[in-house]
Amino acid sequence: MKKESIDFMFLLQTVENFKEEIAEGETLGFKQILMLLLVLKYKNMTVTELAVKMNVKQPSISALSDKLIKKELIHRKYNALDRRSVSINLTEKGVEKATWLKKKTENIMKEIEEFITLEERILFNQILSKMNGF
Repeated sequence: MKKESIDFMFLLQTVENFKEEIAEGETLGFKQILMLLLVLKYKNMTVTELAVKMNVKQPSISALSDKLIKKELIHRKYNALDRRSVSINLTEKGVEKATWLKKKTENIMKEIEEFITLEERILFNQILSKMNGF
C-alpha cells in the first residue's frame, strides 16, 4: 500500500475501538447511546430528524425507540394535528443517563486530545466534515 493512501482497515478498527470504549460497561448498544446523545443535544427531535442524523431508516429509529422506552429513557410525543409526526424526548431518567454518557464521551475525547496538537485537531475535524459530505 502506498504511504499516501488511507489505511481503510486501520480506520475501521479505530472507529470500532471508539465505539467499544463508549459502550463499555453500559447496558445500551452504541446506536441507543448515539440516539440518547442526539436527543440530549437537540431536544424534542422527530423520528425523521433522528433518522437523518443517525443515517438510518425511520423503522430503525422506531425499533431503537421501543427499546429505550422499555428502559424508561425516552418517550414518544404524538403531534395533535398530525399523528404521523412523532417526536422523541428524554425522560428524567433519560436525561441523567444521556448526561452521564455525554460526560463519558467528553472524557474519552480529552484523553485523545492530549496526544494531538490544536492544529491536528482542527485538521482532523475538517477531514471528518469533508468525509461526511461525500
